[in-house]
Amino acid sequence: MNWYYAAKGQQVGPFDENAFRELVSKGEILPTTLVWHSGMTGWKPLSEAQSQASAVAVATEPGPGSFCSECGIRFPPDEMIQFGATWVCANCKEQFAQKFY
Repeated sequence: MNWYYAAKGQQVGPFDENAFRELVSKGEILPTTLVWHSGMTGWKPLSEAQSQASAVAVATEPGPGSFCSECGIRFPPDEMIQFGATWVCANCKEQFAQKFY
């Protein structure tokens, strides 16, 4: 599946899933960055695309290769925190918890 993202009002891509994940892990694509792939109804922020079980979504159980639902960066299980069925890294826990207020 090929991914695209928006930067400075322009569509960037296509990127295969591995290349896309690498851009997320480097911080070039943020949770607020608009992303799209075929099958999506429209462009959405990465954080929404992840929450809809997209290819870059976080697994419901942590394990090697799990991704934070907020920043999209891969972390080992002992560096993640569970909120319901969602896993976030320690750096993003406050940002994620703010959504509940």
